Order: sequence, then C-alpha cells, then structure tokens
Amino acid sequence: MSAAVMKALGVDNWWWLAGIAAAVGTAGGMVAKHFAARWERQVKERENRRKAVDRDALRGGRVRVGDITNPKVLRVHPARLPEGVDADDKAEFDLPVYVRRDRHDDVAKHLKPGGFVLIAGNSASGKTRLAFEVISTQLPEHWLLAPEERADLPALAEEAATKKKCVVWLDDLERFLRSGQLTTTVVDTILAGDDHHRVIVATIRSEELSLLKDDQDRFDDRHSVLGQATIIQLDDAFTDAELQRAEDLQWDPRIADALRNASGHLTEYIVAGPELVQRLNNASKTQPRGVALVAAAIDCRRAGWIGPLPTRLVEKLHTDYLSPRYSPETLGQAWEWAIKPIPRTVTALLAKDGKDVTVADYLVDHAQRTSSPDDHVPDTTVHTALDHADAHNAHNIGNTLRAQGRYHLAHTALTHALNLHTTTHDPHHPNTLTTRANLAGVLQDLGQLEQARDEFKAVLAALIEQVGADHPDTLTTRANLAGVLQDLGQLEQARDEFKAVLTTEIKLLGADHPDTLTTRANLAGALPALAHPEPPH
Repeated sequence: MSAAVMKALGVDNWWWLAGIAAAVGTAGGMVAKHFAARWERQVKERENRRKAVDRDALRGGRVRVGDITNPKVLRVHPARLPEGVDADDKAEFDLPVYVRRDRHDDVAKHLKPGGFVLIAGNSASGKTRLAFEVISTQLPEHWLLAPEERADLPALAEEAATKKKCVVWLDDLERFLRSGQLTTTVVDTILAGDDHHRVIVATIRSEELSLLKDDQDRFDDRHSVLGQATIIQLDDAFTDAELQRAEDLQWDPRIADALRNASGHLTEYIVAGPELVQRLNNASKTQPRGVALVAAAIDCRRAGWIGPLPTRLVEKLHTDYLSPRYSPETLGQAWEWAIKPIPRTVTALLAKDGKDVTVADYLVDHAQRTSSPDDHVPDTTVHTALDHADAHNAHNIGNTLRAQGRYHLAHTALTHALNLHTTTHDPHHPNTLTTRANLAGVLQDLGQLEQARDEFKAVLAALIEQVGADHPDTLTTRANLAGVLQDLGQLEQARDEFKAVLTTEIKLLGADHPDTLTTRANLAGALPALAHPEPPH
C-alpha cells in the first residue's frame, strides 16, 4: 500500500506495517491484499463524503460567516421594493436594514462553545434574518457549513468536527429532522470536544415544531434532538421597543413603508406575505387553474414533501383542485399568473425553475395554521406524490401521515421509501435502517405486533453490528422493541430490554438525564403488569 493511502487513513508511521507484511510471508500477503482492498475502499468512501460536503454545504465549509454579504444565500426572504423603485434597480434594495429584535441578545448568549440554538416562529417572522445578524456580529471569523435538505449530515458533521471555529446552519430544521438524517449522534459529533467553538444555529416554523412534537413516539430520536436545542420563540408582531428602533431607521424607505402600512407586523409586510394570501383568495374566479396549481403544490408540502416539487407532479395533480364552477384558463396562462411577482415585490406564489417548482413558505404556513386538525391532504394526492417521490420524500410523507394517525397510508409511503432506499443503498445503510425502524413503528400502530417485533429485532441486530450496543440509535431501537414486547404480553423480555437500555443510559448519560428518566418510567410501567399478569382468555 502506498504511503499516500496510509497517510489519508491517518496512519503516519506506516513503515511498521511494511515490516509486518514482510514477516508474514505468502499467507500474510494474502491477508495484506484483503486489508489493502478494504483500506482503499475506505479512502474512496472518505473522498466521496468529502465531495458530498462540497456539493451540499455552501462551498464545502470554505467560507467564513463574515464573507456572506447577502443573507439571501442563507434563505432569508427577499423584500418588496420601495415606492418609486423600478424592478431593474432591485439589487440596490435587496434587503432592508436590520431592525434589532428583542431576542437578539437571547440568541447571542447561547452561542457559546457547544451551543445549539433553535429559533421558532411563523413564516416571515424574521427568524432567518435574526439568526444571520447574530452570527454575523458574534462569529464573523467562524467557518460556515450550510447544508441542503438532502445533504449527507453525518459527513457534514465529520467535516465540522475538523474545524475549531464553525457554525452549522440548519435553516428550516424540519428538513433534516423528518428525513432522519439529523440525530443526536450527528449533533454530538458537531459539538463534542473542549478545544473548539462550534455551534449549531437553526430555525423552524412554529407549526412544524408543533407537528414534530405531536409526532414524537416515546422513544423517537427527534425528541432527543429537540431536547438538545435551546428553543427561542420569535413573535410575528414587533414589540414597542422594536417599533421604536424601526422608527429610528426610517431613512430606509422599506422600513418607512412598513411602518405606515404593517400595523406592527413589519417583516410579514416587507416580504408581502399577506398579499400572497390575498392574491390567491381573490383569483378563484379569474384564474381557477392557476389557483389549482398553487393549491396542489401547497398540499404536497402539507403531506410532507420537502424541497422543490417536480413540475410534472404539480401539473398532474392540479386538475383535482380545479373548481367546477368556473371556466379555467389555459395551462400556459395559469403558470404565467402563478409565477408572476406581485407589483413592487420580488415574491411570487410559485417559482418555476425548469423541471421544479417551489411554493412560497408563507402560503404553506398559512394553510397549516388555518386548517382544522382533520383537514388532511386527500389520499389521491398522497398516492400521486408518492409516484413521483424519491426515498427522501417518501420517508417524510410516511412520517407526516403517521403523525396524523393515517397508518395504512403511512405504511404504504414508508414501504415505498424502504424499497427505494434498499435499491439505492443496501439493507444495512443508515437511511435504510431508519426507514425500516419507522415502518416497524407503523406496524405496531396497526396492531401487527409480531411483524413489528421482527422488524425491530432485525434493525437492532444490524445496529449492534454496525455502531455498537451503546449507540443512541441502538438504544432507541431497543426501547421500541421493548414497547412492542410489552404490547405482545412478553413481559419478561420487555423488562430485560428496558433494563438493558436503562443500565446503558445511566452509564453514559447519568441517572438524572431526561432520556434515562423516561426509560425508568417505562420500565416502572411494565413491572406491575409483570407482577400481576392478566389471566389467559
């Protein structure tokens, strides 16, 4: 093996391996070839992961926070244009001056080494702008890693761990939580260690945070991830102190315009959020097909689709959303209306970029907030979306449906995701195992307990082999298995699994950690049933 390969593997004094290889003779040569091939694969895998970070994380972490001059690259909403400004001159008026929010200092004080701050609020409340302004002021020399929703987060975490000063930027946190990519292990990898200043800064829409909390199983790792974060709530309406600061900034025509017209909701006005809703509501008669395109896109997002939507999917679905009361315009006219910016803004209902479509987050947020709990996306929409979904989105849709109690449909979605993961990766790939574990949970929800038990056992065996018995994912799966065993009446086995989890958590986390206390409570819940089992029927 070459010295370069050995150095890439972190072996500096590689000469001793050459001595051993010379001593073991022919048999040793065969073994050496085996390990050489293995090491070569590891080098290739490491390079592939490095390329994944380069591709998915804003120049691969080779940019500092202070180098970002336009926060729109970090998903800050574009702003409406001030009166009298032509659209051709919009670059000069890209974003208004920042009005310091009352929660600014609260965010800043939690950006100590190892900090994980999650800013929650409605769409267009100013979450992302607040986060950007805080890190720009506090951490301008830190390296920045801002992954896309389908990034390889374990690879990104490993990259972050190589930097002494680093901000991992997770705007719209649900993109990473629902996919199962963001785990406690990933968070720990980013933040662990003493001689560093690495932080995670994230945002999430309040409605999504509420859905994720409602979606938590007793042993769902998402619960633990959210528990690692300091959650800071940002209100839509400006406080009196914030409005006073805005008054002092009226030299910016956009701030002056918002103060005249926004009734305290400055950020919503600046990004034209309410106008988007009004434009959609007013067009049901004149642009019924355009409205249907937008409605179809919104429902795909409500069903759990994350990221851009295939144009062909939206076009196929929109006919189900057409009102029979009005004569629709042509498809070309509908698209022209849907993607046209509102006057004096750079915002549209839909953004069509070749084969993909992006619907405004504000509209999704509004639909989620104003829908009743039982106002679900139609089954037909879900099935059509699954026909176009990759494994990532099929998995997200399945988890969303499960949270809504639509277990049969969730089973369909997660089975589809599992098939896609197995085809793309292999049966023991982390994404495959995550989806398989979620599918096992749905089987438990459906009362198919033997199948759920067998699936959890298979996932548990794979995790023990791959990451060890003490890994958080292994403990989560073992706890879920214990719950199924308890439901099956196999109480001794359930007790033993709960005890194994509890013993490990006490050792690793301590007796007072929330996860430890949860497991202790579940064990306590199983013991009375063990002491007084129900008589056989």
